[in-house]
Amino acid sequence: VANSFGTALYYLSFFEAQLDMLENGTSREYSTKFAALVTEYKAKPGNKKLPAAATLDTLVTNEISSITSAKLNAKVCRDFFKREVESLTETRKALETSLWALRADTKATKPITIREE
Repeated sequence: VANSFGTALYYLSFFEAQLDMLENGTSREYSTKFAALVTEYKAKPGNKKLPAAATLDTLVTNEISSITSAKLNAKVCRDFFKREVESLTETRKALETSLWALRADTKATKPITIREE
C-alpha cells in the first residue's frame, strides 16, 4: 500500500503541475493569438471594421484546440490519481485500524501468570 500510495501521489502532483502549466499557457496563448488576429485584420487594406468578437474568439479557440485537448487529458489523469490517492488512504486507515485491533486483542488474550510469593 505504501509503494502504491507514493506512486499515486507522485503522479497526482505531476498532473496537477501539468494542468497548472497548461491553464496558464492557454490564457497566454489565447491573448497572444487574439491580439495577433486583431492586428492582422486592422493591417489589411480596405478593412474598416473588425469581425464580431465571437467570430474572433472562435478563430482563436480553434487555433489553440491542441492545448485545450491536452488540458482535458491532464484533468482526466489528475482526477484518476486523486481518486486513487483517496482510495489508498482509506485502505491504509482500514489496515491501521485492523492492526491496532489485532494488537489489542493479542494483548488481552495472553495468559496471565500470577506469582505466588
